[in-house]
Amino acid sequence: MIESKQQILANLGNFAYDPVNFVWLWNLKVVDLFLDAVTCEDPLLQEFGMGGLSNICLDPIHHEHILSEPYHIRAIMECLFSDELKYTENTIINSMTLLMLLIDPISQKDFFLIYLLPTSHFNSRA
Repeated sequence: MIESKQQILANLGNFAYDPVNFVWLWNLKVVDLFLDAVTCEDPLLQEFGMGGLSNICLDPIHHEHILSEPYHIRAIMECLFSDELKYTENTIINSMTLLMLLIDPISQKDFFLIYLLPTSHFNSRA
């Protein structure tokens, strides 16, 4: 079962690389699958979720959606600052790439505020 999820998420991440697919992926809410995968326990699901987000964030609608919830940014930043060794090298590289693509002059200050606020502010997804 987990292998099927990994394969599907990997394929969706590849589709997310092509801007022609952005509208279809948005309509299917694939960005939420990627975001959910980042917080999974399975290292490959995390990796494919982060890779998919890195590919899809170039679309303005997906970019805005990822930035819309502090929980999303906190989950992405967790890959970089976690003391645990539960993330693969590719997951870490993709999270750095994703943050570089998401940060702009408007959102820059919010990234660091989000990470510095206590975790209790982000425990639930509204």
